[in-house]
Amino acid sequence: MILFPEFLAAELLTLDKTPKNSKEEMDAFFRDYAVRYTDYLENFFAKLAGEYQTCIAAGTHFLYKPEEEKYRNAAQVYLPDGTRYEQYKIHRAIEMVYNRHMVTGGDEIGAFDYKGARVSINVCYDNSFPESARIAQSLGADIVLSPVCALDEYGKNEQAMFTRTRASENFLFVINAQMTGQIGFPYHIPYGTTYSGRSGIYCPIHPVMGSSDGILAQAKDQTDEVLVARLDIERLHLARERRQVGVLTDCRNDVYKKYLLR
Repeated sequence: MILFPEFLAAELLTLDKTPKNSKEEMDAFFRDYAVRYTDYLENFFAKLAGEYQTCIAAGTHFLYKPEEEKYRNAAQVYLPDGTRYEQYKIHRAIEMVYNRHMVTGGDEIGAFDYKGARVSINVCYDNSFPESARIAQSLGADIVLSPVCALDEYGKNEQAMFTRTRASENFLFVINAQMTGQIGFPYHIPYGTTYSGRSGIYCPIHPVMGSSDGILAQAKDQTDEVLVARLDIERLHLARERRQVGVLTDCRNDVYKKYLLR
């Protein structure tokens, strides 16, 4: 399984100069980007998944859904047999700096099966909400894929902390792929936008998992890297069975529900 960061293809934005005269021109610029590249990217990754016989989680793409007449930040997963799975980002953030107002947040969290594992997706800002990973766990997820495009040191460190925490909170593997480097966008900002992500692959902190810090692999800051780890699903299930106490067994839903939605 290969996971790429959120807004994987954002550098395509640099092929045209970013308009800066009005909100209307900027909206038209993003609409063109979504419509122009959606079909191409979908066909491209579907072909690669089949050619290399692997699951490709192609980060996310800002796309237009004509049947809904809505724009989405959509995580897309391509399986070797031609199956495609899609998860809309639930919680809108700043998105591509300027187009939060154009994005419609998702209203469902799902999961899919791949090689004996149940897999769900939390996109970037979704990791800031413990409920997202907990719902994924309740759907039977063993792995949460977390494509991220976080600005600056604050965003990088938040996402590294959140995803590592969600792994131990919910006895999950969490794979966090963050964007790194500079993109010459927006055009009128010198040097564009800089991303200093710290990608990581995390597991529960538990003796059965053999990790006292929950880190299976973690990238260096501001460095392009390919992280690799083996996710032992049987060992994860064994750790779940052998825990004597923990956040899943000791949940006090009878207390929590008194305060929900207040």
